[in-house]
Amino acid sequence: MKDDSSTGLNEFKEKVTSINAHLKYLEMILSGHRWTGEGDKYIYTGEVLAGSETINTAISLLSPYTHESNLITVKDEQSFARQVYFTAMTFLRETMTQEGCRAENQKKIFEIFYETLINIGDIILNSKGTMELLLSDKEEVSIT
Repeated sequence: MKDDSSTGLNEFKEKVTSINAHLKYLEMILSGHRWTGEGDKYIYTGEVLAGSETINTAISLLSPYTHESNLITVKDEQSFARQVYFTAMTFLRETMTQEGCRAENQKKIFEIFYETLINIGDIILNSKGTMELLLSDKEEVSIT
């Protein structure tokens, strides 16, 4: 039987890996790839949605969310939602005028970006239980 801290550490590793998988998915989809449904495998479709400048903007705005420290956030859901909102608006503002971001793809690009941002946010907000398990005393965990 695994102890609670081993289980918590495994859950933490899964969440971090999952966050990075969302970021990789965003990058690949925008650059014209499709996930094969197997592990980390993508195939090129030729349907490039965004240029490198737009992709780099998306990745740079989301990268701070992928740091492990975000999994121990003490922000309440409302504060976190405000942060997500400003990140989304920054992405919109930055990409509206970038070369390589065609007008007909802008809505789809933003939807993919926003969905990724929300999914990463869900992982971060739902990681609090795992982090409490990892960081708290075993005696405290068994009492509560």
